[in-house]
Amino acid sequence: MLEEIAARYAPQDMLRSGGGRVDGAERSRRFSLLHLDEGEDYVGDWQASMRAPEGSLDPYPGAVAAADSNGKLRGRIRLLSSSVLFDPDNIVVPMLKFPLGSVRRLEALGGSADAFELVCARTVAIRPGGRDVDYTVDPDALKLGAWRFDLSHQPAGKVLEPLGQLIAIHQIESTPERRSALETLRVAREDSAVFNRRNLTDPETESVCFEAPAAAICPLVREPGRLALTDRRIYFQPINDVTGGCAARSHSLAGIGAVLRRRCALRQTGLEVFFKARGDAGDADDGTFLGPSVLLELRSESEREACVQAMLGALAATALRRGDGDDKAITGGAVAGSALLEGKIGWLEATTAAWRRGAVSNLDYLLYLNAAAGRGFNDLTQWPVMPWVLRDYRSETLNLDDPAVYRDLARPVGALDEERLATLRERMRQMKLAKMPPYLYGTHYSAPGYVLYWLIRAAPAHHLRLQSGRYDAPDRQFHSIAESWESVLTSSADVKELTPEFFTPPADFLVNVRDLPLGRRTRDGAELGDVVLPTWANGDPTTFLRTHRAALESEHVSRRIHEWIDLVFGYKQNGHEAERADNVFHPLTYEDALLELDAEADPVRRASLEAQMNEFGRAPRRLFAKAHPRRDANAHEKYNQTLLDVSDVSDDTPAPERTMALVGTLLALLEPTVESTLEALCLGGGEGGGAGLDDLDEFEQFGADEATELDVDKLNADDASVKLPTTTEKAAADDDEVDVGDFAEENSRAETPTNSGGLKQLWLSKCHGISVGAVRFTGGGAEPAIASVGRDSVLRVHSLQLGDQLHASTVGSLGKMSLSGLAVTAEFASTPGSKFPATLVGSRDGGVYAYDVDGGVTVRRTDAHDARDGVGAMCAPRREPGKIFTASSAGRIRLWDVASFTGLGNRALTGPSAGAFIAELGELESEDCEWISACCDDGGSLALVGADEGLVAAWDPRRKRASWIAEACPSGREVTGLALMPDGFRVAVACGDGFARILELRKCGEVSDDRDLGVGSLTCVLANGKRGLLCGGRTGSLAAWDPDLAAPAAVRKPFRVRGVEVPSRGVGVSCAAAAPGGGVLAVGWDDGSVGVYAENR
Repeated sequence: MLEEIAARYAPQDMLRSGGGRVDGAERSRRFSLLHLDEGEDYVGDWQASMRAPEGSLDPYPGAVAAADSNGKLRGRIRLLSSSVLFDPDNIVVPMLKFPLGSVRRLEALGGSADAFELVCARTVAIRPGGRDVDYTVDPDALKLGAWRFDLSHQPAGKVLEPLGQLIAIHQIESTPERRSALETLRVAREDSAVFNRRNLTDPETESVCFEAPAAAICPLVREPGRLALTDRRIYFQPINDVTGGCAARSHSLAGIGAVLRRRCALRQTGLEVFFKARGDAGDADDGTFLGPSVLLELRSESEREACVQAMLGALAATALRRGDGDDKAITGGAVAGSALLEGKIGWLEATTAAWRRGAVSNLDYLLYLNAAAGRGFNDLTQWPVMPWVLRDYRSETLNLDDPAVYRDLARPVGALDEERLATLRERMRQMKLAKMPPYLYGTHYSAPGYVLYWLIRAAPAHHLRLQSGRYDAPDRQFHSIAESWESVLTSSADVKELTPEFFTPPADFLVNVRDLPLGRRTRDGAELGDVVLPTWANGDPTTFLRTHRAALESEHVSRRIHEWIDLVFGYKQNGHEAERADNVFHPLTYEDALLELDAEADPVRRASLEAQMNEFGRAPRRLFAKAHPRRDANAHEKYNQTLLDVSDVSDDTPAPERTMALVGTLLALLEPTVESTLEALCLGGGEGGGAGLDDLDEFEQFGADEATELDVDKLNADDASVKLPTTTEKAAADDDEVDVGDFAEENSRAETPTNSGGLKQLWLSKCHGISVGAVRFTGGGAEPAIASVGRDSVLRVHSLQLGDQLHASTVGSLGKMSLSGLAVTAEFASTPGSKFPATLVGSRDGGVYAYDVDGGVTVRRTDAHDARDGVGAMCAPRREPGKIFTASSAGRIRLWDVASFTGLGNRALTGPSAGAFIAELGELESEDCEWISACCDDGGSLALVGADEGLVAAWDPRRKRASWIAEACPSGREVTGLALMPDGFRVAVACGDGFARILELRKCGEVSDDRDLGVGSLTCVLANGKRGLLCGGRTGSLAAWDPDLAAPAAVRKPFRVRGVEVPSRGVGVSCAAAAPGGGVLAVGWDDGSVGVYAENR
């Protein structure tokens, strides 16, 4: 009878807790990795029996009777890094945990018995009878005496040796030393694991193409193991098969629907693999991974990238090997699905357009935005966020046509109550006066604790894990929907939004089906059971979910949900617009804090930041840089009719499964071809994508005026000899011209020779961990070099000739924000006899750093702009080395005296300084956009800046106002690069819509010519002397175009520069620079690579 009762209270949690699928179902076991403490690792397990001290099991009915005639209980010893746990086979008996720091005696028993005794000052009883109840802690367990353990099939030494080693470590008094020793053992365990080829589905024919240490990530669980990829399947082999019966989980490649790069533990090491809906994977089997996706953590970002490329290669090889149409779609579908879910340019806009016209529901569109912003169902710190849509939870009936029943979606939850908002505004004002980072809300709208607040009834084991084995106080638990709504309206510490579970089945998070002992409230004496529903739900959780979903899909919400999207995923998420919208959260919740974390070298400081970030919650990645468009009128009425023929999504589909089902629906709606997907929308590095929304009605075609592709063999540059021109030579050569081929010849030749033309690669190296922000040529004479800066906040200098690293700034010496600009003051040496001139680096922290490459030190930092805005772009006049222009992202342009920055000629000038500026233009701040690119003329009498909304402004620093402001990109996409043409009367503009445009300076920025260069969204532009323009694109190609070529427009087509090869598939060009005097080109890439290319003549 007791066993039957215990089985009744052992249903599966809504959230996964590790393990795999056994014979089509998850094996039900009492122990899971959720029973590890924070920071604890699984070491090993052995079959054994335990004899408990007399009286120790009396509090648990049936436990004593479960022992055999010798008083022994059969089960397993589970050794953890901070405790040893005995897991009895009989579910009536609780699992017993013995903390290693509390062990007072460990002794092997003599004789033939493979046994040992353990005396512990503290014990913890977990899940008696299989029920999720508070852990029972006995702090005075010494009085009980010794616990005896008999190994069934192993000598006692197999357990005592690792157990004794761990006990010794826990006796170390220094916490950092103790943690370091445990970490060393953990890494050694994971490194020693090897993939067992016997776990392959077909060991005779499958070929392993990638293998690495990895960990499968579930909510609050990290399961280490070995990741293997073959030409047919993906495998994950856990080091310890905790759930039993599934030595390695696997899935066929044909069943992969998408591969996404994610953050794991706040690091860029995660990889989420989505699986197609069961029965929709062609010849793919169901696989043995649980859930619609698996989140894997690799050791490093570079290892993750290698895995991604191997997976894409394996998919491509499968398509080529089989050769029929269905299997070609395997590759294209996975790549297209990946680009779609990562919110790549084109896909994001197309999905928005589909939602606007009613082809996608509000629920599915919000789930899609969450996925594109890096949120998913495997990580509680990045759980999808959904809005409160109703405000009436007390009425007996609910009229969804009445606007009064809806919440104001234009305001964040924290700003819905004016009295509370006034208090928070005053606190923020006091923070500003105290020079503290100001914010309104110290808590976030989504964090692990808030997710489990809602899901406590559906995932009690996760709640106990987060709360260290005890349920939260009854007065703080989820009891009533109406009360929770009133709390987020009035409490200064409660601004949480909802989760997708409020709009999709199942409804078990609203019902206490497990009869959990959640306690009794002190405020009214109510015992916590089922959630108290609004009266209009008639006590039926299913009715509540359906009504709530209907409210989300209503015309009222459909016409206003874009305002909530602006707050959470859009332009009101941070910066000035966030402050104006009363939407400012703690600084550690934003993306900028992740950049600071990436640059933090101190492990103690990093651990502290990680703990705070996980507690505060995290803002999603911002997807939109300007106001999100409103949904079309009555679009919600079109939804059901539009999706009848193509939808893979049912209204009964749970939230985690809807994401991958939605991918199939969207791909069917948008109908991308495999070819265009592979060329233009293949996986890109990092967390990129999500540029400003262009309000497109249809899928954006990349390279509509298709560039001529010029394929060449790779060229060997071993014999190349490159020298930077001297100052005299530079004076004689005004144009930094690089001969990439003759335009007329390249556009007219039928066959492309491989022995001349284009560029030859001198070297290509992964110089930065993430995207390169700027590259410049520096040095000269015997040691010409390339300087580069990136989002990793590091300046690196590499030899021009061989690519060897000559110098790297230390982390933090140039701040801890991403670096946005780079200038080399070639006329000044850092110190007498220096090899390298002074280098100026602009940072998103608002500073410009004068850096001495020879000495490896920051000579000076000046606060060029406000720290909140940062330096968005900078440029230096070629013939006025004493000047430099800086532009803040908010639009304030300043002209500075370079000597004032660097203190050149006066080495006593060190440390921070305000630094005098020559002139300033502030009116662009009113344009309400971000200024991200800049260029200037040789004499410093004209500066031009470009914005993320397609604007270009011209400024003469002798005047107080802008000379003109023009719209360079009609679609509103970003201006990513500017370059003055050699005639001095025109400026070339690189635009995010893929077009290069020529603006006439004397006609207030009028567009005189434009051309789609066919390389995707443009990222940079160089004026290539008399040879026109060079532009880099997101597809990874470099395009050349000469708008002045004396030929008909049909003849002077742009062409892709031969010899510049993308480092890896999906990596785009991020920046480029030509050597002073020309002849050599440096290119920076999205993945942190830098390449140097010379003329091939």
